[in-house]
Amino acid sequence: MLPDVQLPFSWRQYAYPEDAYLREILEMTGKTRARSFFKIAAIVSAAVMVVLTAPTARAADIVGAATRIGDDGSLAIHGRAVRLAGIYVPPTSRFCRTFTSPVYCGSRAALALDFHIGSRLVYCDVLARDTDGSAIASCWIRGRRLGERDDLAAWLISEGWALASPDAPFEYVALERIARAQQRGVWGFIVDRID
Repeated sequence: MLPDVQLPFSWRQYAYPEDAYLREILEMTGKTRARSFFKIAAIVSAAVMVVLTAPTARAADIVGAATRIGDDGSLAIHGRAVRLAGIYVPPTSRFCRTFTSPVYCGSRAALALDFHIGSRLVYCDVLARDTDGSAIASCWIRGRRLGERDDLAAWLISEGWALASPDAPFEYVALERIARAQQRGVWGFIVDRID
């Protein structure tokens, strides 16, 4: 047999949880309210300081849809030719994508890059100018998660459709080695290595 216990509240008081929460707030003493207020104020001020002191994202030099993708991995954005920095796209046989209208033909790398970009905007930071006036740039598209960048040159290398050039960052060289070990893209057949 259970002993009779006197509860400090009745069950009807908590029949509706939102009412119970409001009652608890209203029944707080002045000191508790002040402490809660200062805790909330401290959290809000810390969040504001984080936002104000966060480094601002620099705007990309070129932003737009890639209207044409060349067999060498170059892009045309707003009529400007943009080459991806740090990669070399070896020539491969041409294929045609017949499931789209109009039919689009190009190298395997161009078709893969076109499919990867889809209808998303391309953002490019111009690093240098080539002798023909085209921009040599680091380009990316927005990733699936907020704030994530999907580097187009790194993607081409990791899929095996491009090689890291001799002046490429170490990340590109590592991605090329991984693609070669997995025999992805051009690593499934023999291509010349640039030196």
